Amino acid sequence: GYAIVNSAVMNYLLSGKGQIEHDNCDNLERTTKNLSHMLLIPAIQTVVKYALSNQFLPFSSDDVDIYNGEIFAKFLIPIYGKYSQGSAKTLQNNMIRNFQSLVGDGPQAVAD
Repeated sequence: GYAIVNSAVMNYLLSGKGQIEHDNCDNLERTTKNLSHMLLIPAIQTVVKYALSNQFLPFSSDDVDIYNGEIFAKFLIPIYGKYSQGSAKTLQNNMIRNFQSLVGDGPQAVAD
């Protein structure tokens, strides 16, 4: 299938191009902010995917999905922290190896 976010990203890219060509800086700032938010969606979906796949793995596992989940979580934690310290902490507690069970609060807590 075709992700809805792809259409939105394409629209923002085309809008941004037109705004650059016409020196429309006021609207360009809003467009780039909206585009940056749209580009976070796949990263968030990827963290949820790894939360689902890692929830039953022991923290001592060498499964590559643990490392991949940590990479995406470490990317998102500072961004989450800008909006909600609680969400950032939940992501850190569940997706970063800490000698406890991985995804201890469950994938839904990571998704929320």
